[in-house]
Amino acid sequence: IQGTIVIIVLVFIFWGVGSGINDNRNDIATVNDEPIPYEAFQKAYDQLATQYRNQFGGNMPKGLLESLDLEGQTVEQLIQRTLLRQGAREMGIIVRNLEIQQAVEKMEAFRTNGSFNVEQYKNILSSSGMMPSSFEASMRIDLLSGKVLSHLARFAKLTPLEVNEQFGFDNKEISIEYISFSGSDFK
Repeated sequence: IQGTIVIIVLVFIFWGVGSGINDNRNDIATVNDEPIPYEAFQKAYDQLATQYRNQFGGNMPKGLLESLDLEGQTVEQLIQRTLLRQGAREMGIIVRNLEIQQAVEKMEAFRTNGSFNVEQYKNILSSSGMMPSSFEASMRIDLLSGKVLSHLARFAKLTPLEVNEQFGFDNKEISIEYISFSGSDFK
């Protein structure tokens, strides 16, 4: 499944993605005639940089962000999201607002005494520097990804023999016999 997804993504990248430099100065890339605006890039870049800063407790070693190629990571992430959305649209897969609401309400972080607490939801998002709309947009992408992968998984059929062969290959051990001698003994 992952191999198939990688092949599909590569096809889209090489035949459907162009830079937006010549088309519109506010777009960083175009994916199958769908532009990715600079504002979306900047927002995603800031979120990624914040995630890395939080992982390091707010103290980032100088030059680390540049060495991680956050700009490249951000562009790649935005292209993958756009391709995912486009592929899902072509397959007729959608995520309804009710599904997002139900997924958010099931999250333990937003529950008090077993039930969803709106104030706790807003407070947690606010302390993380997120707006409910951006959190729910990321939830939409996560749910859409899950739906696309489960849809693609229906096409992957493996026989028990194929599973056993792969298991054997992954867990095969090799025995090597050797002798050691000094270089002078070899001469």
